[in-house]
Amino acid sequence: MRKWFREKLKPKAVVFVDYEHWYYSYLSKWGFKPNVSAWRKEIESKYRIDYMEVFADFSKPAISEEKAYLETIADRVYDTKDSNTYRNKDTTDFIMLDHIYRSAVKYRNIPNYVLFTGEGNFRSVVKFLTEHRKKVISYGVNGAYSGMLRAAATETILLPSEDEIYIHYRDYIIDNLAYCVDSGKIISTFSGTVEAVAKKHHLEGYPVKQVLTRMLDEGYLYQRDHYYGINKKTRMLAADWERLIAEGLFVVHEAKDNTPGGED
Repeated sequence: MRKWFREKLKPKAVVFVDYEHWYYSYLSKWGFKPNVSAWRKEIESKYRIDYMEVFADFSKPAISEEKAYLETIADRVYDTKDSNTYRNKDTTDFIMLDHIYRSAVKYRNIPNYVLFTGEGNFRSVVKFLTEHRKKVISYGVNGAYSGMLRAAATETILLPSEDEIYIHYRDYIIDNLAYCVDSGKIISTFSGTVEAVAKKHHLEGYPVKQVLTRMLDEGYLYQRDHYYGINKKTRMLAADWERLIAEGLFVVHEAKDNTPGGED
């Protein structure tokens, strides 16, 4: 009963997601896919979602696999593909914009609009909503978000969070170190690991370096001198495998990727 009352006290909101933008921006800029289920739970902690709609062109193989997953999370998922040979990203934007405008006219009692997009095309609808006394919470991808949209929205939240980046990149680093250990030939180093992980997952080196440094600070990794050849020495990067296994961050005998690390 108390839970029911707490839900009723939350402000009502509708949610519109430009998943085409979110999916491709995450992959190209951050190297992993969105966790839409966790994101919805975050929204639900603050708002009572009346309904959630997701829009994307699912005709390409990679993103087509996301549709069934999204249908378990959203109330409605719209495939914006069409037969136009010269179709562009604006098709998804136009369809989503139409749904937002229709919602504002039909459901006048909903005070909050949660939009996930980064396109400047949505500035006009955001202004329309705020002029009609709606609160617009605008989510977008860091590095792929319109400044005009930020200026128009009531509140702006950019993803991924630092914790989200850390979790994914930590796993990439652990996989790479495990591969090097299994090879029996590759000596992992700080810079070599940064380079290998960034290359495999098409990432910028700096955020990988930040995560690796944090793992060292937290004691998951450590460095020690490694001697080789004649009077040659390097700083070897190693993992506290017992701790990683105990905390469920690494499973023995799991499949490894085929990307080697590297020496300085």
